[in-house]
Amino acid sequence: MAISLLEYAYTFKDKKNFYLIQILETISDIHRNSFFQEVIKIMLTPKDVVIDLFFSTTLDETTLLTFKILAQQLSMTNNRLRFINVNEPLKETLGIYFRSEKICCESFLTALETLSNKKFNLSDFTLIKSLVYGTIRTFFVQSFLPAKREESYFKKIDKDEFEGEISAITKIDYGRFTYFFSLSCMNKTLLKVLENLFQEKVTEIDEKNKDSIAELLNIILGQTRNLFRTKSSTFKHSIPSVFTEKKRPELIQDDEIYSWKNSTILIVPFSLDELGKFFVELSFDKRYRREQIEELVFK
Repeated sequence: MAISLLEYAYTFKDKKNFYLIQILETISDIHRNSFFQEVIKIMLTPKDVVIDLFFSTTLDETTLLTFKILAQQLSMTNNRLRFINVNEPLKETLGIYFRSEKICCESFLTALETLSNKKFNLSDFTLIKSLVYGTIRTFFVQSFLPAKREESYFKKIDKDEFEGEISAITKIDYGRFTYFFSLSCMNKTLLKVLENLFQEKVTEIDEKNKDSIAELLNIILGQTRNLFRTKSSTFKHSIPSVFTEKKRPELIQDDEIYSWKNSTILIVPFSLDELGKFFVELSFDKRYRREQIEELVFK
């Protein structure tokens, strides 16, 4: 009887109220795609996750990033991720990587106790997190690309350009917030993403495929819309527009020309390693101070 190598790398168990993952050895390239598929299943039908590292002394960078993405996605559905049976060096690594000492639990029962104590906060912070995390999830689910979030920064007021060569932008209305949200990247990065998505060579951005960046943006918006659909809140957005030039266009807001100089623009960059970078851009009305935006986005 042939034994799958997969069985020796990890196991996934779907329990009644949580998933249990056991890492048995380093997740190598041979197992990577199947491992990603299992993680995607959890994202699509989320529950709490317990990860048992009894047999694992280290985790490679890609696996760490995958678990971080999973933890972020779970948080948007009020679910959590916890590690158990972690050795001290790895516990220190996980604490730094996840910026939380609570991510590791001393025992299985302790993990279940911490997972049972939940509070859901539907706020502007949750909305912004859902947009940023939804971007990561979209690239992961659509093309098996773990995106690594880099340090956010504010765009200079006099720089009236997108960060990338091709961009999709939409206007969002939510509660007291009205702002613009865009997804932007260089042409070569979008080409690589499309190749991963369709598993075929794509050589240029043309009229047939340029709207793909708007489709990616729509998927991100759809995830956020689903999150807020069952809550007592309003979430509206316009149909995304695609721009193939770096210069930002004039936009109409409430029958008036929207000036980018009247806004604070936050850039959240993501790295896809050798595939390049893409950028989430959030444009806030100037009445929100930078300190308020940092409180919403960086915490």
